[in-house]
Amino acid sequence: MNQQALGDAIGVGQTTIANYEKGLRFPTGELLKKMAEILNTSIDQLMDHKVLGHQVIDDAFDIEAYQARFLKHLLAAEEQAAIVMVWDLNPDASNLVFIYEHLLAYTMYQIGVLWEEGKVGVATEHYASHVIHKIIAMLSTIPATQPKGGHNALCMSLSSEPHTIGIKMISEYMNFVGVQSYYVGTNVPTESLIDMLVKKKIDLLAISVTLSSHVDQLNNLVRALRGHKKLKNLKILVGGQGTKNQMNLLDTMAINGQAKDFTSLK
Repeated sequence: MNQQALGDAIGVGQTTIANYEKGLRFPTGELLKKMAEILNTSIDQLMDHKVLGHQVIDDAFDIEAYQARFLKHLLAAEEQAAIVMVWDLNPDASNLVFIYEHLLAYTMYQIGVLWEEGKVGVATEHYASHVIHKIIAMLSTIPATQPKGGHNALCMSLSSEPHTIGIKMISEYMNFVGVQSYYVGTNVPTESLIDMLVKKKIDLLAISVTLSSHVDQLNNLVRALRGHKKLKNLKILVGGQGTKNQMNLLDTMAINGQAKDFTSLK
C-alpha cells in the first residue's frame, strides 16, 4: 500500500503519511488504531518498538535524565519529540503506571513549580497540558489487561478547577484494569452528578481536588451524596494536590479512601 492509499483509508493526506514515516509528525491514538486495522497488524508492531517495556525498572535506566529530556521538549513546544519519547518506552501493562506517575504527572508538577516561580508563562503551561492530554488519549489505545468486570466508576474534578490531568489518567487506568470508568471533567452540577451516579449504577466516585480552598466544597458535595437514599452503597475516593496537606479527611468526612498519589491507588 502506498502513502496515498493509506492516507485515503484513514482520512489524511499523502504528505501527512510521509511526515509520519520521517518522524516529523505523529498520528493520534485513533489514527493508530485505524492504521493497525487496515494493515492487519497490532499497534505495537506498527510502532516497531525496540525498547522493552521492562526498561523502566532496569537499574541502568536513568529515570531523572529521561524526565529532564521530556520536560525540555514540552518547554520548547516540541510536541512530536515528547510523544515519541513516551512511545519509545513501549507502553504496556508493565510500565503504564510508571509513565502516568513518573513521567506525565511528575512533569506537569515540575511545570507548575516553574510557573509559580515565574519561570514559565500560562501559555507554556496550557500548551504542555494539551500535549499531555493528547498522550493520555493515545495511551488509552493500549489493550486492557482484563475485560470489564461489572464495576462502574465515575471520575471528576471539583468546581471549575482547570487541572484535570491527574483524574483523567485515573479514569483511563481504571478502564485499563477492567473497571468501566466514566470521566465527566469539571463543573458538574450536583443534581446532574447524582442523576448519572444512579442511572449508571456507579460503585466508586473518584474526586480530584487540586486547590485546598475547595475542600469545604468537597465536604458539602459528600454530604449531599450521602443524604441520597439511592447512593447508600456508593464508595467515594478523594485525592489531588489540594488534599495532600490534609491527610485526615477520612476522619472528618464520610469518604472511603484518600489517595496521596497515583501509585497508592493500586
